Amino acid sequence: MVITFPNGAMYDGEIKNDMMHGQGILTNVDGTKYVGEFKDNKMHGQGVFINSDGRKYVGEFKDDKMQGQGMFINVDRTKYIGIIEDGKVYGQGIYIDSHGERFVGEYKINDTNKKVKFTKNIFEQVQYILLILWFISRIIPYILYFLQENL
Repeated sequence: MVITFPNGAMYDGEIKNDMMHGQGILTNVDGTKYVGEFKDNKMHGQGVFINSDGRKYVGEFKDDKMQGQGMFINVDRTKYIGIIEDGKVYGQGIYIDSHGERFVGEYKINDTNKKVKFTKNIFEQVQYILLILWFISRIIPYILYFLQENL
């Protein structure tokens, strides 16, 4: 079902009790777009969020927030793959720079400081690679759905 909201945003997807619920695509007037799961009118579950400037987030959402396992892809080709908490990188993850160099580490953020610890320890890198493979296996259906809708 296609719905156009008063603010100009458009939703194409499943509806339950007059709310966005299930699979859908939400396109906002500011150029942002979300393809994925909705629950009670909120982004909730697996999805892809595309900013108007080309930055992307692929991963888990909870109550309209990026939350859980995810991947940020920037327009300069840098990437972060790992844990997202309240829309911010947090915990174990991998940062890949624009030249493809990988930095494995743990992000710790609180109100007073930001700390990033990177390592090149091979055993920790294997652990993070396994984390990435698990994450990719969960998001492939959403990437394929997004590509199918946008080709």
